[in-house]
This record gives sequence, structure tokens and C-alpha cells, in this order.
Amino acid sequence: MNDPLPHKLERVLLLQGPLGPFFADLARVFSAKGIETHRACFNAGDVAYGWADHMLHFRKPYEDWPEELARYVAKYDIQGFILYGDSRYYHRVARKLAEKLGLPCLCLEEGYLRPHFITAELGGNNNNSMLSRDPEVIRAFAGEMPPSDSFEPIGPVFGRQGWFAWLYYWAKGLCGRWFANYHHHRPGQGIVELVAWIWAFPRKQMSKIRELGVVERLIAEHSGQIFIIPLQVAVDSQLVYHSDFNHIKEFIAEVIRSFAASAEYGDQLVIKHHPMDRGFHHYGGYIQKLSEQAGIEKRVKYGFDFDLHALLRHAKGCVTVNSTVGVSALAAAVPVKALGRSLYDIAGMTNQMELDDFWTNPGNVDRALFAKWQAYIYDGALIYGSFYRQRKVTSESICSLFCHYYTGC
Repeated sequence: MNDPLPHKLERVLLLQGPLGPFFADLARVFSAKGIETHRACFNAGDVAYGWADHMLHFRKPYEDWPEELARYVAKYDIQGFILYGDSRYYHRVARKLAEKLGLPCLCLEEGYLRPHFITAELGGNNNNSMLSRDPEVIRAFAGEMPPSDSFEPIGPVFGRQGWFAWLYYWAKGLCGRWFANYHHHRPGQGIVELVAWIWAFPRKQMSKIRELGVVERLIAEHSGQIFIIPLQVAVDSQLVYHSDFNHIKEFIAEVIRSFAASAEYGDQLVIKHHPMDRGFHHYGGYIQKLSEQAGIEKRVKYGFDFDLHALLRHAKGCVTVNSTVGVSALAAAVPVKALGRSLYDIAGMTNQMELDDFWTNPGNVDRALFAKWQAYIYDGALIYGSFYRQRKVTSESICSLFCHYYTGC
């Protein structure tokens, strides 16, 4: 990380945060320390969860955002940015301006290691991270990862995420005309997003019933022959900006084509839907059609609530774009093939062959290198906490980290 900046932090601008009140909590922590907080709101959902000493409601065409942000930063002498999701349009502009002006831009994301952590890095996350992917640099790292039992469990967050999302999209859709020029990072109108989040709950219950016994039968009949395919959100920025796929359907098609052509006869393909995309998309018909065309329909399973931890104990391999499930697979010593540009796609940890070769020669995970990588990532990018639980503790940790870059905080 960079050396601390040679002046006291007095003003910080928060852009979009995770769904819910977390950025309002974070602004209050900064403000309580005497640091003036500014918040940029781009739609009514941001306003509903917004709080800061000063609020910027940006309602102009999104093309005007670079000029507006530069003007605002100069007017208020903003000394740094904090944002969630480094690839959103408004955030890409902020990162670019921060780099130009030499200001720290703290980028937050869900944790590279889960469930106890969030990610906090200067400049960018995932493929934009400044952390090294050189295996020799990682092997030479002297730190160690604390044992998992040293962290208090965070607890389930999906229910809170769903509730926060429902309120966010309700406000965004209800008051959409006030921010008619808003450029959202995922397609669809507010009402579509709201309905999708509502629909996610009954779909979860239905999938639990429909998938009863599937994992148990797979393990009993095909242990050691299971390839896990974790899907990502259809328009995930990590997919769009850090891979050659434009949509998750392209990834599914490539995996099914390659598996049918190259995998051993007894191998099974287990495709798991992303929980945060549950109400937005269903790929059952698409997967069934592709599988039948390839003649492997009896070897492909698709579901929403498969127990990944159980499957990983019996898996032959995992194929992903750049999902954090890849990290879980590596932790279980399951060989991983990453088809996107990922922070963990490192020689020795992941398979570097072509996908067609991976099915029959998945290789092994260098467990010593992975352990070093965990310690390296923990030291350079992770904070214990959650955006949905223990929010005050997490906010205070982020505030302390950001203040680390300044003297006198």
C-alpha cells in the first residue's frame, strides 16, 4: 500500500455503496471524527439510504458526470473517494479522476475470502487490484493467515440483502422521474428489478423442494466425477469487464460445448445458479436445450440451492469465469479453471491449460502456495466484517484504514 499522505484528512466523498444503509453508517463514523462527509446520489434508492454532511444529487445526463465530479471536487477540496463496485460507470470516472489528481480512492467489494471479510483496496478490486499475481512474490510473503476460528461468525445475510434491495429498488422505481438520466450498472427498469427481488423468495422455496436429494444422489453415484460450474450474475461487472464473455449464457455455452467434446464419459456437470441472480434469470430451458443438442442431457444438473460445500468434497474440478467460488474450490484442494481474468488465476494455484484439456487433466492445487496467497490477500485487501451485519464495527475499520493514508487523523 502507498505511504500515508502528508496532511490531515478533512473531507471525503462517498459514491454508491452496497444496497442498504451501510454507507450512511460509514458517513456517520467519519463525521463523528470531525471529517466532513459528502455523498453522491444518482437515483432515489441512493437518496433513500443516503446520509452525509453534504449531499450531491446528480440528475444531469450521465455523460456530464466527469465534468460535474471534477467541479465538485475542486469546489469542496475533496481529499479522497470511497465507493463500492469499481467498474460501475460513475465509479470508473471517479477512479480515473483520483488517479489524475493523486487522491486515494478506496474501492470496496464483497470479500475475496468469505464469509468473514469484505474487500477494501486502493485503486481497484479484482482484475484492477494492485496486488501481485506473481507466484514467487506470493511465496516470499512472510505473513500468515489467522485461523478461521479466531473470527466471530458473521451470520446469514441473504434475508437482509433481499430486504435492503427491495426498499432500494422500490424507491428507485417510485421516484425514477426525479433521476431520469440515471445510468444504472445493470439493465432493466426499477419495477423490473423490484419484481425480480420479490420473486426471488418464492423461487428459493420452490427450488429447495425441487432439488431435494439431488446432491446426495450425485455424491453417492459420482463421487470424484463431478465438475462444479458456479454461475455469476448475468451482468456482473467481473464478467463484463474482466472476461471475454458478454453474458453468462456465453460462458454456459462454452462450458457445455467443451465438456461434451472432451470430458470422460462418467463425468457429471453440475451448474449452480448465483443466489443474487435468482429472481432475474432462469437458465433451465437454455441449459436443457444445449445439453440435448450435445447429447449429454443425462450428465448435466442445474439448480439454485445445491450444497457447494458438500459437492466440493467430491469434486473433480471447478470451472468458473472469475467467481469467488473458485477460491472456495481452491481451499478444498479442488482444481480450478478460470476463464476470465481473476486475482486468483495464478500458475500453481489454478490450471493454466486450455479448457478442453482441463476435463481430463485438471491437475493439483499447490496448497502451500494457496495458503500463502490467502495470507497475502488478507494482509493487503481484507477487513473483517460485513456490509449487512456488524455494520458499525465494519464502518469503523474502513474509516481507520482510510485515515491511515493521512497523518493527523
